[in-house]
Amino acid sequence: MNRTITEKMRCMFVHFDLLQALWGEAASTATHCVNIVQNSIRGMEVPYAVWYRRTPAYEQLRTFGCAVLAYVDKVKRRKMDVKAHEAIFVGYSREKRGYRLLDSKTNKPFYSHTVVFYENKRGRINMQDN
Repeated sequence: MNRTITEKMRCMFVHFDLLQALWGEAASTATHCVNIVQNSIRGMEVPYAVWYRRTPAYEQLRTFGCAVLAYVDKVKRRKMDVKAHEAIFVGYSREKRGYRLLDSKTNKPFYSHTVVFYENKRGRINMQDN
């Protein structure tokens, strides 16, 4: 299982030439991907479906490391502030509804469910703070 997850992580890094600093996020996302596909150990059952007793939402799968625009809720912005900001898709939320994202300017993770994905475009990371 470790080899499977490691190989998926390597593919994620190579696809968008991402920083190795995101290895934790990549490991979590790779594990999620492994858990939503059929597994021969349990008779071709999907581990996610066995655990949560529902089918995974495959339409929510996205490209790791891609650029996104995350909508900023009205309560978190003023009238003339931007309505969305750039971020990088780094995974799926287990606690909340939505996606786990990394802010392109502050490099801080956050969650959002109102997101526009640019799956063919690499997300940008602010290198000044790293």
